[in-house]
Parts: sequence; structure tokens; C-alpha cells
Amino acid sequence: MTKQILSASIHQMPLSALKAWDANPRMNMDGDETQQMKASLLASGLLQNFIAAPCPSGEGHVVIAGARRLAAAQALIADGAVSADSLVNVAVRDIDLNDPEALKIALTENTVRSQMDAIDECIAMAELAQRGENIESIAAAFGLGTQTVKQRLALGRLVPEAQEMVRNKTRDLDWAKGMSMADQATQTRIVTDIAGNPNAWKDGNTIRRFLTQDTIPATNALFEMSAYQGRVIYDMFGSDQLADRDEFWALQNEQIDILKADLEAQGYQEVSISHQPVDTWRFQRTDKPEDSIAIIEVMPNGRVTQHTGLVKTDDLPTVENAPEVSDEIETVEIASDGVRVTPAIAEYAAAHRTAMVQNAMAGSFRTALEVMTAGLIGHSEIAVRAHDYRYPGSPEVRTAKVFDEVTQLRDDVNEELLSGGAVGAGAGRDPQIMALVKSLPDTDLQSLFTRLTALKIGQAQPKTLDGNPDSLMNDLGTALAVEVRAHWTPDETFFALMQPADMRRLIAALLPLDRQAGVASAKKKALARMLTDAFADAAENDGSMAAADAQRLNTWVPGVMRFPAVDETVEGEQVEADTSAFDALFGADGSDADQDTGQDAGEDADADAGSEVADEAA
Repeated sequence: MTKQILSASIHQMPLSALKAWDANPRMNMDGDETQQMKASLLASGLLQNFIAAPCPSGEGHVVIAGARRLAAAQALIADGAVSADSLVNVAVRDIDLNDPEALKIALTENTVRSQMDAIDECIAMAELAQRGENIESIAAAFGLGTQTVKQRLALGRLVPEAQEMVRNKTRDLDWAKGMSMADQATQTRIVTDIAGNPNAWKDGNTIRRFLTQDTIPATNALFEMSAYQGRVIYDMFGSDQLADRDEFWALQNEQIDILKADLEAQGYQEVSISHQPVDTWRFQRTDKPEDSIAIIEVMPNGRVTQHTGLVKTDDLPTVENAPEVSDEIETVEIASDGVRVTPAIAEYAAAHRTAMVQNAMAGSFRTALEVMTAGLIGHSEIAVRAHDYRYPGSPEVRTAKVFDEVTQLRDDVNEELLSGGAVGAGAGRDPQIMALVKSLPDTDLQSLFTRLTALKIGQAQPKTLDGNPDSLMNDLGTALAVEVRAHWTPDETFFALMQPADMRRLIAALLPLDRQAGVASAKKKALARMLTDAFADAAENDGSMAAADAQRLNTWVPGVMRFPAVDETVEGEQVEADTSAFDALFGADGSDADQDTGQDAGEDADADAGSEVADEAA
């Protein structure tokens, strides 16, 4: 027996004659959806009829399908944007509202209608844009905000292969968002990689990390973006990234100087610039500049925060630096792919290895408990102290992502302490501190204890290489199974700390021959860039080098960065270098092509002697 399709007569009636149905199955009316629907109604009118039944009272009609459209229309009437007398098409069903058939109609309206495929919608928007439609008109047509349209236009411009991968669910929308940051050539390389290796480029975060390595979020700029002329990596789903670090810091430092002068003019007792996170909860507060200090906190990722009205409550101890190490480099045997230990390299390794251990330890309560207990017993490298570990050397060289993670860890702890009332140090704040600690559930107390302990440990002698396998950092790095290359990739900042001769040796040992052209006459910056580009290409796995060459670069960890650290220049421990290939290219030690003269030689010497970047350069 066949069932007849219910028919309805179409009538035009004023909006004022329509009422919402209190039994509508769509109970949750999302505010954003209502706003989008309002925009759509204003731009295109009512594109689909209401379905209504006569009101039992005999006055007007009750809408059983089209609840969102009616809510949006009524909101427009309340806004004064639409007249209550506006006529709309209504499909009138002669049905009792208590009849189950009415509920079926409403359910069908809410469940059977299928949303357009996400990628198809993005492509449709891109086509409208190509035909001359502006962002505002597209937004109105789809009932969306302009920012949402911009994001979907970015997805609509992905290469077809990438769009198809999202459509067939080989990759998700988050992956597509990451892809939208890349130019089309890079998109094509990525989808080609995936075709050869389905496990490559699995998620959007992998793509974002690759595209934004060594960049700075544009949101951290104090200056007007019109002043910045460097390369920008645009991200419609997050913060744009600035790729020219030198230009960023030149502009940023100008603004920091202006900010410092402005704070000084306000009459603060002291205005200082800190390149370490400021533990604001250790200070009391006042709104009187003459009774307080101001600190401008400048982070390696470019973020600047001004802390004003701080009143010192305690003189915090400082980490005593180890004795200065001579910057003179001895002529010693060294592995062909080893890194010579200089004071700058030692400080670099101390800071980066410490950050890796802190980040790993922050998630291990057992390790934190072991460390603090060992300190109470008397471990010489564990001082039970109030202040956090201070990294050695210049903040400018701390380019690894792990430092952003540790900064976030510090911010989370500070925010937690502030919100809990522990806003100062010293006897005057003791009751608040104890009240906070006592109020925490066991799991929260363990988490806070773990993170606080992690932030307070670090390499004891930051100016020397930590080669003692029994040292705290090496013990923890081994126990926590820290994977160095998961947190750190050799970059131009790292290579710039090396001597030109050492970079040439690394190039000969690590890079394929086709990437060694011109190395004999290249100066320091060019050598650092050659190594940086090779490591970046290997990480990208873009097919520009043989798989074996890429694997060698992607797994290379110099001795200075290992757990325990290894001094590859120590006589008797170094790997014998195969110097034949190096000598063939550059000559023996006595005739090394690194005998630079004139201005370039002077530049190299200056760069080597002052390999730390000045703190004021952030």
C-alpha cells in the first residue's frame, strides 16, 4: 500500500501572524546561528517557506518547521530592521499540533536537510570571489561573518589534490587549515610526499611547525605592521607569522625603548627590562609609581609585557655564574661531524638542554618528588629555593620551540598562583600562600608541585659543557628519555655560534656533494645559511635530497646537545675524522681556505669573539 505525500497550500501572511511552537524539537537556538540567519535574511530574503499549522486559538499560525528562520526574523523586527507587516510565504498544513505527524514534520526539517560538503562550500565561495563578489556580499549570501568567509576562501584556494584529500577524509579540516598557510608550490610538494608516504604530514600542527619555525607571531609586534617590510606567513586561522627576525627586533627594540622612556617619565623608582619571565606573584602591588618599580618583560618569541606598580618584598638570590671560560680555541682533533666546544656553544647547550628537561619533568610528579627529596637530603646540584632557574647566555639564541613551551608553563603557574591569592612573597603573604596550598585537591597540588619544581632545576655550571653522566641534568635527561630532535632542530642561530672552519668541516661531513658548491670561499653568514637550508629541506622531506642524506641530517645530534653531553674535542674520546674528502676540497690545515683577509675576515673574527648576541637585542 502506497502512502500519499501530504500537500500544503502556500499563503502569504505577515510575520506578525506567525508564532513559535513551544513543542519544537529544536530546543537549543545558538546565538551565532541566529546572527548568521539574520544576515542571510537581510541579504537574500526568505529562501525557504515556513511550514505552519493553524493556531488552536484561531489567531494566526504556529510554525512547526523553520524555528531558526522565525527567531531570526523576530529579532530583526525587534531591531527595527524589518517590519512586522512584511509578507512571507507559508506552507499551511491542516494538522493538529498534538498529532504526532506535526512532530515528524519538525524532526524531518531538522535532520533530513543535509549541510553542504565543507570543501564544496569553500570552493563555491572562492568561485564567487573570482567572479568579483566582495567578502561582505559573500558573507551575507551564506549568513556568515566576514572572518569566517576569509577562512573558507583560504581553504577554497587549496590545490585540488589537497581539497580531494579532505573530501575523501584522507585528511581532516585541521590539516587543511595548516595547508592554507603554505604557497601552492609547497602545497603540491606536501601532497606529493603523502602520495609516496601516506604517513607523511599527518596533521595540521606538523605543517604549521614546519612553516613557522624561526618565525615570530605578528600579534607580538608593538610596532605598526605597515612598518614591517619582511616576509609574512599568513594564517587565516591563527596569528600571522613574521619570518624576518632581524627586522622584527630592530622595530621591536625601538618600541621597547619608547615604552621604557614613557614609564620612566611616569615616575617609577626603577624601570628595567627583563629577558626572563617575571614572577609577579612575588611582588606586592600599588598604584603609586613613586613607591614601586616597573619591569618590561621581553620574551624570545617577541612578546612584551609591562608589569607596573610592583613593590619588592624580598631580595631574591641570584644564580652565581661559573668562572669565565677563555674564548680562545685550541687546535685539537675533532670528529668530522662534531661541534667544537666554545663558551658560547656551552651556554647554548646548557640553556636548551635545561629547557628540554624542564618541559619533560613538568609532567612527571614522581620525578619532581625524587628531585626535591634529593635536594632536602643534600644533593649538591639541587638548591631548594624560591626563584626559578635563570638560563645562561643571551635570550636571542633561544630559538627552539621548547622555550615557548616553558614560557607557557611559567605563565600557567603564575596565573594559578595569582588567582589563588598568593600574590606576594615574605611574611606578610604567608597566610595567603598557606591558604592556597591547603585549598588544592591532591591532584592539583601534585600538578603545581611538579611544575614549580621543574622550573627551578637546571644545569649548575652553565658556562661549561655538562659531560658528567652523573650530573642532575644528564640523569634526568636520560631518565625522562628526552628526545633532543623532537624539541630542537639545528638552525642558523646555532650554526652562527661556530667558527667558519668548523662549519666547513660540518658541510663536508654532513651535506651531499651537490650542496657544497662555493663552500671554500663562502663567508660565515653564507656557511650558516647553507647548513640551515640543508637541515630545513631534510626536515621538509621535499625530495630535494636523497633519502639517506635527509635521514643523516634528521637524526644528527651533536655531542654538546646529548644526554649526557659529549665533548667531541677531548683527546682520546673523539672519533677519528676522515679528512681526505675535506682536504681534497679545501686543502690541508696549513692552507685552509678560511684564511680570510680584509673586511670579511674582520667580520668573521668579530662574530666569533662576540658570538653571544647582546641582551638588548632581545
